[in-house]
Amino acid sequence: MALTARHAEAWRLVDALGALIAPARHDLECVGCRLVVSSGPDDGWRVHYLEEWSSETALRHQVRLARFPQLMNIAERSLTPPEIAFELEHDTRGLDYVDEVRRHAGES
Repeated sequence: MALTARHAEAWRLVDALGALIAPARHDLECVGCRLVVSSGPDDGWRVHYLEEWSSETALRHQVRLARFPQLMNIAERSLTPPEIAFELEHDTRGLDYVDEVRRHAGES
């Protein structure tokens, strides 16, 4: 996920994402998490947040957790539309993936 924010808001986003990264890092299925902040044009800052999971099954589980809507609420605070992607083994998906996973939650 990539977000854009002004300086002060960028650090609020980092704090909010930092609170969500800890539970992910403690999950045995988590391969890695990364939070990177870089300066951008026009006094904007880019906040990049990445979670890597051992399998698509593990990723689907994460999308179903209460932590995930919190992550999406943080994304909505981006100055520009957030860039959200789910890189799967043979495909890269957007938010349609979330809809699909949540719609079929009871089937797996």
